Amino acid sequence: MKPTDSGPLLTRREFSESVGMTAIAASLPAAANAAPAASELCFLSATELAAMIRQKSVSAREVMSAHIVQIERVNPRVNAIVTTAFEHAMKEATRADAQTIRGGELGALHGLPVAHKDLVDTAGIRTTFGSPFFRDNVPKVDSPLVARTSAAGAITLGKSNTPEFGAGFANIQYGIRRNSQSV
Repeated sequence: MKPTDSGPLLTRREFSESVGMTAIAASLPAAANAAPAASELCFLSATELAAMIRQKSVSAREVMSAHIVQIERVNPRVNAIVTTAFEHAMKEATRADAQTIRGGELGALHGLPVAHKDLVDTAGIRTTFGSPFFRDNVPKVDSPLVARTSAAGAITLGKSNTPEFGAGFANIQYGIRRNSQSV
């Protein structure tokens, strides 16, 4: 595959597979209640996502993957997530899917991704409080907030930017976060 000014060229195999998959997809009847596209999952409410996971119309892994892709796409511009725990999140999503399949009682937030402010202790995930003084701090115990959301089934995928110690405007450790409606 050689890159060009307009992007990479497809190999014959890639082109054939793409055409084949498109033909197969076009021949299938559209499902009335098909799961939304991955990018759409990021914009559904928590109650909608939780219901879809419970109904098995979407998996926790699919929801988590969609959110990870969205973070990777947008975060370089907005600097919202300062620490990621994507590998941990995907393992937990796999466990959540297994629990969904087994049946039984599921927490209200079962399988939903969450990013905690970098102000709350999260066991095994760096928590800096937005300060260079805590740049290497990895708590051993979850804060009550994290423990309760995890007990309800939420899955931590990272830590969000915050001003130093939650006060002020800028984060000395990671820089300014930029909120944008256009991302």
